[in-house]
Amino acid sequence: MQSADWIMAWWSTFAKQHDELCLQMVLDGDELVAVAPWYLQNHWPRVRCLRFLGDGMICSDHSTIVRLPGYDEAGGSLLTQSLRQGAALSWDSIKLEAVSGTDMLIRQIVDD
Repeated sequence: MQSADWIMAWWSTFAKQHDELCLQMVLDGDELVAVAPWYLQNHWPRVRCLRFLGDGMICSDHSTIVRLPGYDEAGGSLLTQSLRQGAALSWDSIKLEAVSGTDMLIRQIVDD
């Protein structure tokens, strides 16, 4: 996962005019357990694709969801539930590039 400074530098450099920064926070009760660094890539006509910040670029090979240790399974369930309630994000599709096939949290999201 990239640092907050890297994410903001990437966003400032590569975001298109109609893209939207979208950091998804996952809570377990009152505790922040995961953060997914997404952006909404807007295509005409009205197709909104949820993507990791930095994906699709040669400059990034670390796309993942930052989470507390031990939250692969629980964090995946909470994140998947949050993604399904995507009305707040208003996305049409998710594109997962530059993710590791061994990332258990990403695997859980894909399998759900």
